[in-house]
Amino acid sequence: MQKSTFLGNFIFWLVMAAISIAFLAWYNLSGNAPADIAQATPMLQVGMVVSAPILLYAIGAIIGLIVVYLKRIHVTNTTKTMCFIPATLVLALFIAAVAPVLSFGTQDGLAITTVIVVYAASMAPLMFVMFGALYAVGIAPIKE
Repeated sequence: MQKSTFLGNFIFWLVMAAISIAFLAWYNLSGNAPADIAQATPMLQVGMVVSAPILLYAIGAIIGLIVVYLKRIHVTNTTKTMCFIPATLVLALFIAAVAPVLSFGTQDGLAITTVIVVYAASMAPLMFVMFGALYAVGIAPIKE
């Protein structure tokens, strides 16, 4: 993996993890005020839905990127594709989970995608970490 690819992805996922940590700390440590504000603000509702899954995904991506970069892992084209597609589909699921919240709010917008993301983040957090690691393998260099 080239150094620029590694650094770009590493910094991006580090920033995403920092934003998620900041939101989760504010939301969970501020009492009832954030929950009351979030009912009126769609962007805070989005944060409620995707901050934990994004943090878990970012942790997996960061760990995976470090391992792929330091161990100089090279994969076949098939392996790269088979890792990148599910990892990207999970990111698309995060976007699909946000769409009902932005459209209808949390009262009416708890669509199946939103429920899946929130439930999976609480019941199977390692799944999102694994998909983050698959993302890192999916952008690993190809064997020559």
